[in-house]
Amino acid sequence: MAQLNAALRPFSYNAGTMPRIVPERLLSDLRTLRSIGAQGTGVVRPAFSVKDMEARRWLAARYEEAGLEATIDGVGNVFGRSRKPGRALLVGSHSDTQPTGGWLDGALGVVYALEVARALGADSATRDLPLDIVSFQDEESRFLGCLGSRSLIGTLTPEMERGATDKNGVVLADALAQAGLAHVPRLRIVLTAMDSPQGEPISFRPRSSRADRWRRSIPSS
Repeated sequence: MAQLNAALRPFSYNAGTMPRIVPERLLSDLRTLRSIGAQGTGVVRPAFSVKDMEARRWLAARYEEAGLEATIDGVGNVFGRSRKPGRALLVGSHSDTQPTGGWLDGALGVVYALEVARALGADSATRDLPLDIVSFQDEESRFLGCLGSRSLIGTLTPEMERGATDKNGVVLADALAQAGLAHVPRLRIVLTAMDSPQGEPISFRPRSSRADRWRRSIPSS
């Protein structure tokens, strides 16, 4: 925390000079995302469904428009990575829904993160701050609760994947294949200074071979 505070100290603002969002753009994006899978007053966008993947591709396009490097990884997480050097703060939420879920559940955090990235990028005092954004996959447990988060931090095991099915008996591996993700690489945080015991994960910063913005050391006892 002390390191984060020190990094942000040069970017202190008073109320009159903070980066500003564009409310109309934010609301427009929320309504557009709502329209993908809208049913009645809610949204039906379960993980890996046609509407879910449509929404993820739409988000990836918005990330690129915001100047970020957009990636949909092998479990369907959508990342918008800053092209600025240095360690980044990752913000976001999820865009999959429960059956007839609330239209702001998860989507609010995803679109707010996008708007924050835009606002920081448009302000001369903050445009060089690296901010990465994400829409995680299957936080609503169609197959496995927090599937995308588990994958990112390396706790999604092959055994968990093999046993994951939805309430209709659809197997996770089949859903991944149908969504076109079966052979897509997965992005992962490296939790130690050494290679992962499961093998070398894909670097979150492909432009650097070993040290990426996500690597952090496990505190020693």
